[in-house]
Amino acid sequence: MLRQIICDKFREPILTFKAGLNAVIGDEVASNSIGKSSILMIIDFVFGGDSYIKANKDAVENLGHHEFKFSFVFGEEELFFSRGTKDYKYTTICDGNYNPVKTIKTDEYTAMLKEKYQITLKDISFRNIVGRYTRVYGKENLNEKKPLQYFDKEPKKESILALIKLFDKYQSIKEYELQIDKLTEELKSYVSIVEKVIEQTRKVNEGDMHIAGRIVSIFDEGARPIKRGKVHKAVEFGRKVLLVESEEGVITYYDVYEGNPGDETLLIGAVLRHWDAVGNIPKEVAADRGFYSSDNERVLRELGVKRVSIPKRGKKSKERQQYESRTWFRRLQRFRAGGEASISHMKRCRGLGRSSVRGTSASRSYVALGIMAQNLWRLARIMA
Repeated sequence: MLRQIICDKFREPILTFKAGLNAVIGDEVASNSIGKSSILMIIDFVFGGDSYIKANKDAVENLGHHEFKFSFVFGEEELFFSRGTKDYKYTTICDGNYNPVKTIKTDEYTAMLKEKYQITLKDISFRNIVGRYTRVYGKENLNEKKPLQYFDKEPKKESILALIKLFDKYQSIKEYELQIDKLTEELKSYVSIVEKVIEQTRKVNEGDMHIAGRIVSIFDEGARPIKRGKVHKAVEFGRKVLLVESEEGVITYYDVYEGNPGDETLLIGAVLRHWDAVGNIPKEVAADRGFYSSDNERVLRELGVKRVSIPKRGKKSKERQQYESRTWFRRLQRFRAGGEASISHMKRCRGLGRSSVRGTSASRSYVALGIMAQNLWRLARIMA
């Protein structure tokens, strides 16, 4: 229980409380403005509230910043604290003479009070229990027509939920509430996407065929159309995945991209990530023609790669033809073709042919699990 409050701004410096009901009364002629509401605000302040600061600003304006020292008794233990109007977001733990020992955030202080009062209710804070039902002139919860409301604009749902939590009945409906919230957010997301699709359709009808970031899937806004050049599937929808495979067939790096970045822009970053993973630059690099650029070949050699096997796109000079006909170049291209087999295997056996999740973050996790399974399988074969 609260035992005492001390402040040098009080007429009587020590306000002492007794067990049971304590009453704040006025004078014999029932005068107003003698401090009854202020005392109740101060008690709320001692219990971690901030209405004394925010709704009672004239106290600080007239008295200047001031400090309250107070103590609580829990069984045989008495705890001492202080809290001031200047840094009210912090509360100080004191010794028996109110000498500061440790300063903590007021949220930590109220959590301590909740523990000391042996309140075991879940999903509701100490302030939501105490402050909500502390009715004092000047606080927003004084409206007698809205007895459950904590502040003026609090939604009815939150007021009712707080009451349910107070009587420890929330756990039985929490799962349903979470499901409702999740479905509500999904519905809001779909409505937003449909609005974008309607606007997108309007632009197409007006003749605009080049819409940046156009939506191709209501269920996965980040999915993109990807041209892969295949006869039976000229365009596919989804996300581009980059894989880097070592000589042993272990995936050393992967990434899942937003949009459809050009392959040639990804090569150097992928080699550097492989370097980070294994600790040394590869001596040989093989990739398909989509990754080719003269800059890529030059940068790889500058990094220390001895042999770069990437077929050049388009018309090739005689020197280039001779370069690509070298034995090591063709060997590395055969190795790269073996990588296609690894991709096919992961599509068939690791679930990477079709994602069962939505969103870039979830897709990255989905791909990561598939690659982890593939690497474990590959390592088991190597060690067998």
